[in-house]
Amino acid sequence: MNNFKLLLIEDNDQDVNLCQDSVNEFESDNSCKIDFVVCRTLKEAITKIDMSFDGVIVDIRLDTRGTGDEGNEILELIDKKKNKNSYSYFYCNT
Repeated sequence: MNNFKLLLIEDNDQDVNLCQDSVNEFESDNSCKIDFVVCRTLKEAITKIDMSFDGVIVDIRLDTRGTGDEGNEILELIDKKKNKNSYSYFYCNT
C-alpha cells in the first residue's frame, strides 16, 4: 500500500468537501492511502508548510477578506523551502 501526504489550503467548505470526496474515491480506486490535511487560513498554512507533504493544492484567492494575495504568499513560501524537496503544484482558480 502506498502512502501519500496531501495538503489542501482552501477556505471554502464546498471546495474542501469536493476535494475530500475526490481523495476518498482515488484511495478506493487505487488501493492507496492519502493523508489529507486541510488548512483554511494563511496563518494555519504557514504552520503546516514544513516540506513533509508530497503535494499541495492551494486556493490562489484564499481569504478574499485579506489582501486577496494569500494563495500567492503560500506559493512563494513553498518555493523558498523547496530547494531541499520538491512539491507538485496544482493551481485552482475558483
